[in-house]
Amino acid sequence: MNRIIVVFTINNKFVTPTYITIQSLFEYAKEDTIYECLILTNDIYAFNSDILKKLAENTRHTIKIIYVDDSMFYAPKVSYTWPKVVYWRLHLCDILKKYDKVIFSDVDILFQGDLTEVWNSDIENYEIAAVAAERNNEEMLMHQYYYENKHEFMYWAGFMVMNLKYMRECQWVELCNRNIIKHKSRLKMCDLEIINITAENIKTLPLRYVFLQSLYDAVSLEDADDYKYLKSIYSEEYINSEKKQVIIIHYAGKQGKPWLRKNVPDYYRRYLAGLPLTLKIQNNYQRFCLGIRNILRFLFRILIYVKGDKIA
Repeated sequence: MNRIIVVFTINNKFVTPTYITIQSLFEYAKEDTIYECLILTNDIYAFNSDILKKLAENTRHTIKIIYVDDSMFYAPKVSYTWPKVVYWRLHLCDILKKYDKVIFSDVDILFQGDLTEVWNSDIENYEIAAVAAERNNEEMLMHQYYYENKHEFMYWAGFMVMNLKYMRECQWVELCNRNIIKHKSRLKMCDLEIINITAENIKTLPLRYVFLQSLYDAVSLEDADDYKYLKSIYSEEYINSEKKQVIIIHYAGKQGKPWLRKNVPDYYRRYLAGLPLTLKIQNNYQRFCLGIRNILRFLFRILIYVKGDKIA
């Protein structure tokens, strides 16, 4: 049997997508795969914790909720959509000291395959294995360039195989903290940029492990917003080939998160329909609050425009 450790870092606002992500992970597990899911949090309600744990009932898999002291982490940029838990992936080698290797995953994804092959990647001399997002140079369209980043590519941080043992040996957390302090005035995609700057060795994974929704849903690649920067690395033939072998659909970009959208892809809708009633209520409340925030944001922009017009 293959025992695979998968780590998620979430707060209470992300219980619904976490439920769906883990449900799809278990659904596509091979018969000889056992997943040990570690959910790191600082504020999940007890009833939500119980709902998540029930996903593993009557299966060979396990789910463990680990409460983390949030005050131990320095976060230069925090918002409603960018909570402090985003930075926890930088500290996993210290938080999970009994583990030498884990897979880290965001929860705005849907699994479409088993993780045995990527788990067995040889990363003995690498801090992480990740998927390349864009060619690393001053002409990048999506990501910010740092001359300190010596890698050929900029790598995504939403799915990584992490060599925690090697990270501890390299004083990884200390190096990350130094870089956060050094670059805090420049950071935009904070965790991604810090990981790319800090890691000496990153192993490149196939695109199938971070296949963006815009690519997955596009009839033609030219219609996908993300293709304009991905084509600096990947050919059209390669992308179409990887689409046939997709392991992870990642919901990043302008289309928004599928659990909060009005127009939900059919392949994601079925997971929403099967949510426990408690999560359905919470998710509908979050969608309502998001709608109110968007209305207020729109009205604020109109107010600023009108005031500016009067001053002019």
